[in-house]
Amino acid sequence: MQSEESQTETTNPASSDTPAYEQRRRVLIFSSYKLFSQCLLSYLQQHGNFGVRSESAIESTTDAIEVWKPEVLLVDLSCGDENLLRYVQLISRDYGRLKVIVLGVDQLSAGDLQCTDLRASGYMASGTSLKELSGAIDQVVEGGVVCSPSLAYLAFARLATLSGEVQRSSRIEALKLTPREMETLLLIAEGLSNRKVADRLSLSIYTVKNHVHHILEKLHVSSREEAVQYAYERCWLPSRPSLPSVDGMAARQRASA
Repeated sequence: MQSEESQTETTNPASSDTPAYEQRRRVLIFSSYKLFSQCLLSYLQQHGNFGVRSESAIESTTDAIEVWKPEVLLVDLSCGDENLLRYVQLISRDYGRLKVIVLGVDQLSAGDLQCTDLRASGYMASGTSLKELSGAIDQVVEGGVVCSPSLAYLAFARLATLSGEVQRSSRIEALKLTPREMETLLLIAEGLSNRKVADRLSLSIYTVKNHVHHILEKLHVSSREEAVQYAYERCWLPSRPSLPSVDGMAARQRASA
């Protein structure tokens, strides 16, 4: 049902009797701040080729999407309601043709800033001008994706943070191997057989085989080559040198074991 606070445009949305050049782009505003939505609605109605209405509740917004079939949904996230993030994801998934632009993403905490998961067509900062927002609506309707420069900076900063977290997690995971096992793995990566590893580390071959067994067991892999690949993928070892093929390395190690 349409909420009492729902505001509709003064002219009817485009009908089959309206020439294409006179049809308005239907824009639905979802914001819990009535003054903000009224200001935005008034501007868009007076500037540009837009038919606009606003809603202040999730239920009435969903009803308006079903009945009015807007082309663009503007979602104001500045109220800080975490449920809106999930709502945007669901709307973007369930209404594929609807272009969603989220407003005020920069006011979310770093932990909530998951722009890539929202599947929206536009991400605008809270300080975006009405003129910029009007242009963004035109862009997403034409199939583009828009993002405020300040939000692009935040997104890259977030990716850098996540990258650092992944690297730290990988380094912590490497601690599952003892220093001697890491030494053994490094020499295996250099192409040394068990016997040559034993000679290099002044250990018995039985001790080296025991280390190899523990490495495979801890990394949940089934071969020396897989263990080396596992370590390189997690940057536990220095940059991979120019090595012979896995088959050639395995054959040479079997011959020298």
